[in-house]
Amino acid sequence: MMTTRTTMTWVRMALGAWLAALCVTAWAAETSSTAVSRSDKPTSIALDSGIIYQDLVIGTGPEPRPEQKIGIHYVGKVIETGREIDNSRIKILPNPLRFIPNDGKIIRGIWEGMIGMRVGGRRVIEIPPALGYGEQGVPPEIPPHSRLLFDIELVEVRDVSTAEAAAMTQGLTEP
Repeated sequence: MMTTRTTMTWVRMALGAWLAALCVTAWAAETSSTAVSRSDKPTSIALDSGIIYQDLVIGTGPEPRPEQKIGIHYVGKVIETGREIDNSRIKILPNPLRFIPNDGKIIRGIWEGMIGMRVGGRRVIEIPPALGYGEQGVPPEIPPHSRLLFDIELVEVRDVSTAEAAAMTQGLTEP
């Protein structure tokens, strides 16, 4: 026979699961409503470097080149622990992360996993330790030898001169 305490525990667990499912559904509906084109059958692609990626949304905008400034929104997690390590949308100013590929501002695996994406696209990228934070990790958040999972949305691509000019007119040091 179940006690009142056990019953309440089950009710709390059921409500928690229902709320989590509701939040995931709402988030998926929100992100898909801004999508340009959805991939009908997502397929994982494995690269020789150990990166594995899957397109969730196929963008229709321009494809970035290594000399351009790129803007992305992202959520990063450590696969082994499931811990979220960063999220560009929940910062005080939820601006996209802007970078020039290979400028040292991001880990190598993000850019390598983004090759072939187009603006408007969304991709999940699994990054091996060698293309992430390697043997040292970033304790305590990222243990040594951690595989990372990034959910990336490519939101903008600009020529560096255009990006620099826009920053100057807005009085920003970094566009």
